[in-house]
Amino acid sequence: MRSLLLSILSLVWCFYCTAQEGQSDSGNKPVVFIAEEMPLYPGGDKALLQYISENITYPSECEQKGIMGVVFVSYVVDVNGRATDVKVVMSSNELFNEAAIEVVESISGYEPGTQDGKPVPVQFTVPIQFTFNDGSPEWQENIQKKLAAEFYNLGINQAEKGNYDMAKHLFDRSLSTAANWSHKCFAARGNVQMALKDFNGALKDFSSALEIDSSLADIYYSRGMAKARLRDMKGACKDWQKANQLGVKDAEFLVQSQCSDK
Repeated sequence: MRSLLLSILSLVWCFYCTAQEGQSDSGNKPVVFIAEEMPLYPGGDKALLQYISENITYPSECEQKGIMGVVFVSYVVDVNGRATDVKVVMSSNELFNEAAIEVVESISGYEPGTQDGKPVPVQFTVPIQFTFNDGSPEWQENIQKKLAAEFYNLGINQAEKGNYDMAKHLFDRSLSTAANWSHKCFAARGNVQMALKDFNGALKDFSSALEIDSSLADIYYSRGMAKARLRDMKGACKDWQKANQLGVKDAEFLVQSQCSDK
């Protein structure tokens, strides 16, 4: 029988705070995301991790089928130190949602956050991962790659909706969970950084993707665009020429129109 491992990846504030801003808890106090003194769980984040791990229930259907995933749960620590207004903001599989909500709703005992010396409700978002554990290094590597893929898929979904800051955060998570696990994640983050006008970041990501697989024609084209925005036309033309050689039709036009004297 495989043992179960359920753990929090990290605690983050204001990770998904767009629609939440300005709402109030039951005490009619405005919810904040960063307080002068943040709420403190007895024993800190490590103790909170242990509490969730010991009190969460792995959904039986997921256990039987070997399904793993990640659920992002937002909640407000009210002025009495209880977790309130609990909701799922993002999930890789809805089968995990109920279990994640139930365990977070049971959390209490926080030392409330304070602002100007007065207790205030503070919003958190916590990503909870559901995985199986057999203790082997191979298992750990496999799980990291699967979780990285979950973050990647969530990032793609957010990018398609135009939520580029959120998408970048998820791609960051993916690559920090399993470094260099896929050229696709570097490429996707590069595209998001182009949309955010972080051309240096995009250039770095496209280069990382090509270090993993040097045959990616579209990435040469995209890296050329990043270099062009950084006024490195010689480098841009070199990448577009490579993309053209690999069959990217749009690159041929750029080579002819932008690179005749490069």
